[in-house]
Amino acid sequence: MNEIVKVKNLEEYNNLIKGKEKVAIKASAGWCGPCRVLENTLKGLNANELNGTVLAEFDVDEADDVAKELGVRNIPVIFFYKDGEQKDKIIGNVPANDIYTVIRKL
Repeated sequence: MNEIVKVKNLEEYNNLIKGKEKVAIKASAGWCGPCRVLENTLKGLNANELNGTVLAEFDVDEADDVAKELGVRNIPVIFFYKDGEQKDKIIGNVPANDIYTVIRKL
């Protein structure tokens, strides 16, 4: 089971995306059913397929500064970064294969 880094504010978000080569960060909320399903999908991803990508998440209600910075309008959404630059995003509850496809392109 993969560890998912919890991001609590904009400073932690900036440190994470600038400090790691590849990051996939999910915007979610505790009351969101599809968000919980997607969290289980992320935890169950094959570590070898992640190619060193750090998995993270933030709650849009608790880290509203991060949500505002990223312009989050729908949840769940996963933002993908390489070397501190956003490369892609996936909106909605998606299967693991969709996530692997984006990670392979990073």
